[in-house]
Amino acid sequence: MKKRLCFLSRGIFLLCLMLSSVVSAQNVHIPDPVFKNYLLNNYSINTNNDSEIQLEEALAYKGSISIYDAPVIKDLTGLEAFENFTFLVVSGSLQLTNPHLDFSNFRYLMSVSIQESNLSSIKLPNNDYFERITLHKTEIENLDLSGFASLRSIMVDNNARLKTINLKGIDISKIYSAWFMLNPNLYCIQVDDIASAYPLASKKEIYTKFSLDCSQMPDVGAVLDIPNLGTKHLMLTNTQLNTNGDAEIQVSEAENYNNEELYLRDFYDFGKVANNDLSWINHF
Repeated sequence: MKKRLCFLSRGIFLLCLMLSSVVSAQNVHIPDPVFKNYLLNNYSINTNNDSEIQLEEALAYKGSISIYDAPVIKDLTGLEAFENFTFLVVSGSLQLTNPHLDFSNFRYLMSVSIQESNLSSIKLPNNDYFERITLHKTEIENLDLSGFASLRSIMVDNNARLKTINLKGIDISKIYSAWFMLNPNLYCIQVDDIASAYPLASKKEIYTKFSLDCSQMPDVGAVLDIPNLGTKHLMLTNTQLNTNGDAEIQVSEAENYNNEELYLRDFYDFGKVANNDLSWINHF
């Protein structure tokens, strides 16, 4: 009799162990404590108010994940379980150990907004709903939006390393909001037709050019458009400013120029002559 009880007890123990493993496997692995804390405190996600996010909770959630000015988040592992969420906003807290994000498998994601992050590359959702992207103060160098025909809003600004944006396969006439300003190294936006891209001309810096193929344009860094030839000549002959000695003043050269007294004394009068567009002055 004792042996039978022992056998039964062992069987119950093994069954409990198996059930415990199954329950554990249903929890979403979220290693970053700040990200996990945000999800746990969102009761539209953590519907049972426990200390874990279950897979069924993640799959059931169809709302937004919006994180503003939280402590630093270094890892978004676990986000992939939220296959049906629709909006992502992360502002001022995303400093990833691995600065690459892949959203390509999110079936219903409509909008991505990432601001003030070390993000250096991004794969966007491969679905028919994705319509808005905002990138502000990231470290992305090349942004490929080609083929995302559903895009309606593209807000990309203050990305210091950004050099190119690919808009091939996008109907520009369907873009209702766009902004490409204050990207000091953005020298090329690739489009299907330059004439059709005209509505976006006022949304970019003068030094950012449209092209049918950005790979055919030399990457010398974005240059200042200085319409007054006298001003431009004086700048080009200033070796402290024109540090590479070429025939243009790069935005990076202007931003690195810190001799304010020389700048005010030498350049001010040249701005008073007939062709006096001084928009380039904002880069000093």
